[in-house]
Amino acid sequence: MTTPRAKRSSPRKKTPKELADMEDEFDDDAFDGDVDFEAVEFAATQAVQQRNSASAANKKKIKTIQRYLVTSVLDGDYVDQYNRICPEKILLIQADGSKATRTVQLRGSWFDTPAHPGAYVHVIGEFSLKGQCIVDDAENLLILHPDQLISATVVADSFGCMRRAVLQDRVKATSEASPPLEALLANDFDLPFLSKLIDKNIEKHIEDLYTIKVGIAAAKEHLQSKMTELSYWARSFVASQPQVRQQSMLCV
Repeated sequence: MTTPRAKRSSPRKKTPKELADMEDEFDDDAFDGDVDFEAVEFAATQAVQQRNSASAANKKKIKTIQRYLVTSVLDGDYVDQYNRICPEKILLIQADGSKATRTVQLRGSWFDTPAHPGAYVHVIGEFSLKGQCIVDDAENLLILHPDQLISATVVADSFGCMRRAVLQDRVKATSEASPPLEALLANDFDLPFLSKLIDKNIEKHIEDLYTIKVGIAAAKEHLQSKMTELSYWARSFVASQPQVRQQSMLCV
């Protein structure tokens, strides 16, 4: 005995009233009226720009010059791009108000930087996650003794003589008359008179002699050795009337 197949029931069509009720049920009041898509797009753009600005500000803070105290100086070596073993100077540093220790590796021309424990430095560069920063001829900078301001002229003058810049700053020229000028004004180039002028000026500049670490006796001896030549020069060229020999010498 066979049973008839059950007929698949087709979905009943909804009446127009039921369709209207469904539209009222799922209607969202938030979308009533017109939506200002330009305002939404502008707000989203502003949010993205603010996030980018915050990211750039964070990167800028990382690159800001930071003041560090050098706690220790070590010597090491590294292998350069040509597989050569080169020396490097390793500075163990601590930031102000922090006990965290970082390292700065000075390579290339920076190896001769006269950094020492107790000195302060400024590091311009980024540190790795391990707290390491490499300062070489290609990247990053280090400022030793940042509290001492030195002009470019002073730095240029130090190439010929390392002590010249210091002496020019500490032993400054004054407007007072020098011993040769005093002798010229007095019209007296005798050795006893010049010796008195030497003693007088040494007493005025004792502090300057201490600055350059020269004793009074050594300074007096050095000046006395020049007075004989000055006396002979005065006899030849200092006179009330020009002499024939000097005139011919000057003409030649």
